[in-house]
Amino acid sequence: MRRSSVALVPLGVMCLLAACAGDRSTAPAVRNARSGGPSESLALTCNFKTTSSDANAFFAPTATGGLDPVFDILNAMQTAYNSGGAAAATDKGFDALRRLAAARGTSAQRGTGDNADAFTKDVLACMVVGAVPDGFNVAGAVNHGVYEVRGGATDGTGPALAYDASPGIKTAASPLWGIEAPSGWGATFGGNSSRYLLYATPLASLPGGETPSLAGFPGFDVGTIATTTGGLTLNSPVLLGVCIAAAGTGSDVNLLLHSSTSSSILAHTAPSFCSTLVQMTRSRGAWLASITRSAASFFFATPLFAQDGGTFFGGVGGLGSEFSPFGPVKITVTGVGLTFVQQPIDGKISAVIGSTVTPATPVKVKATTPSGNPITGVKITLTIINNNGQPANFFPLSNVAITDGSGIATFSSLQVTKAGGYNLLASGLLGGNSTTTVLSTRFNIQGK
Repeated sequence: MRRSSVALVPLGVMCLLAACAGDRSTAPAVRNARSGGPSESLALTCNFKTTSSDANAFFAPTATGGLDPVFDILNAMQTAYNSGGAAAATDKGFDALRRLAAARGTSAQRGTGDNADAFTKDVLACMVVGAVPDGFNVAGAVNHGVYEVRGGATDGTGPALAYDASPGIKTAASPLWGIEAPSGWGATFGGNSSRYLLYATPLASLPGGETPSLAGFPGFDVGTIATTTGGLTLNSPVLLGVCIAAAGTGSDVNLLLHSSTSSSILAHTAPSFCSTLVQMTRSRGAWLASITRSAASFFFATPLFAQDGGTFFGGVGGLGSEFSPFGPVKITVTGVGLTFVQQPIDGKISAVIGSTVTPATPVKVKATTPSGNPITGVKITLTIINNNGQPANFFPLSNVAITDGSGIATFSSLQVTKAGGYNLLASGLLGGNSTTTVLSTRFNIQGK
């Protein structure tokens, strides 16, 4: 329950309360960021008195008994709001949220994640950030996850990592997980460069039907305010990841599942923050001592594994441009199924298979888990069989392709070197292990 009594507010911020021009609603009936219904946007009312009270609940006095710097930010924010409304106050609002991010887990924090959530909503109510989803809550992100402001010239540029935080205590999450931006954190909202709140919370379970890699850590849910489905556009994909071994036992590999309306297994990309921590544990014992022993147990050089011909060290990750639940899952490669979603059609030696019809219909093979989720980044190779035992081959490099975000490998340059009747055998490679194989229907290639 929020406190609104003036008695709870530090005397130093009474000027902020006196300047309040009245409560203003910033929640018209607008499209909900995730589910699309106007009634499902969170109703927020701008009230600087409540904001100050909730700030007092979360932020501790300074060592000399003074007010936390956040109150100066709130005074500036209200001045901007009174002169130019929510649009004018937005940048200072992000400054206030960034102050919360810096304070959590330090001596500047005295409140709980719930206090942080109340303060965050108060600040957002006085900003222009589009619809805030109904059910939006950052208590879990503040207590056990990621809470950062990104996108501005003076905002953080490094990885946004998960921490367990409480007043005066901040330790790296175990396993360590987070988000980084290989090409920068820039974003646009309403056609203009924009800052945003990035938050992520551990999940109790991961939708998608796959087996989690870790029994105690199914994954995490990531969100932004403004939301990526409500108008925020990231300039470049970000890399989400968990610092666990990419290689499993036997034919198992650990990959990142993006669980959404159309779940998929992401192509493996190792987060740099995992390999960086490996080096730090080797060379900076003092830094390692500042994190928990349980977290440190995950900072080791993990076995490499190959996917689409490459090799990767340390960590499980993948690129994403929109947010929802993510989690590391165990994939048994020998159980990965291949399907010809576009069979080869009859053609000529002088033409790419499928190019002689309109529209062109190149051969396509899809890779999925036994649960039906498509897998990105599987190396698919086609070989020729039959032709009555007469040898034939493909033009160089035309018979290898990598599955895309839909799990589909497209063979847009496939061309056979000899006339005859054939079948194609598709095989896959993932994590250095072979998938199942699948045989195409028979097709005929004529001479020139």
